[in-house]
Amino acid sequence: FTGGDAVGAVVYNGTSRTYNVDALSSTANFWQGNLTTYIDLDGSGGADLGIFLRAQATRTGTSSGVFNVGAQAPNGSIGDIAVTNINITNGNAANLTTAQFVGTALTFFNGRAEILSTANGADINSRNFVVGTNNTATGYLGVRFDGDTGTVGTQYGWLKVKFEVTDPVFSSGGSLGGSLKMTILASAFDDCGDAIQVGATSGGSNCSGGGSN
Repeated sequence: FTGGDAVGAVVYNGTSRTYNVDALSSTANFWQGNLTTYIDLDGSGGADLGIFLRAQATRTGTSSGVFNVGAQAPNGSIGDIAVTNINITNGNAANLTTAQFVGTALTFFNGRAEILSTANGADINSRNFVVGTNNTATGYLGVRFDGDTGTVGTQYGWLKVKFEVTDPVFSSGGSLGGSLKMTILASAFDDCGDAIQVGATSGGSNCSGGGSN
């Protein structure tokens, strides 16, 4: 602003939001269900991020379940999640640590991203969210979106999420089972467009492209 340096703020939301998808639609080889829910992260200008969930499981002799989370940009806005191992069609959703910053150093992707794969409740693939014996996984997703508050434009934030898998097993006879529940336990973003430390709930930045103060 005129006469001084612009200062951003970390905007925190501790309200839990839960979304659930069941594998209900049958195809030749598997059942699957999809859900896209649109989230207004900054409370202004409508949805900023479309979170896509998929619960899928085979209906062959080998019972298994595959669960995906992704981002779909609503209304042409930026709406991406941080991933690792990116390829043409998907990546692995990054499970960030509180030592990391969400910003330009991360790789973001708009589309399907693997979170976990299960067989009879056990993790069978190298994913960043590992479902243990209790069929749950908790961690942090990094997001990039088109913010409508503070310094309008590209902004970065984190979502603390819990994934819960229910009955990820399909029998050869096609018995129905498998659902994925995602709960956003909390979220925050820096309204200046600077990088934000994962888990930060307060503070601000100097709007220089660096991290939170």
